[in-house]
Amino acid sequence: MGIETKRIVDLVQGKCAVIPGIGLDVPNNIQVGTPNRPKQKTFLSAPETLHAAVAKALEAGAGGILISREYDEMRVGNLKAIGDALRELGKV
Repeated sequence: MGIETKRIVDLVQGKCAVIPGIGLDVPNNIQVGTPNRPKQKTFLSAPETLHAAVAKALEAGAGGILISREYDEMRVGNLKAIGDALRELGKV
């Protein structure tokens, strides 16, 4: 979190705020269980990991954070639509 945030903060040179997304409670797609109990998805988020991610992002110069689902679960078409809207509104 810190390395990529710092890279982007340096790249934008103060022209906009950098608000990194921190994925939380995302299923890891590993199902555990026994024959007598149904399988359940487990989650990767742990309080200490989330705390460290927030601290690293802010130490790297982020203007805030966004608590989100994992980027790889987002669809490219939807991300493009958001970017298009921001550009049309003069926000990018």
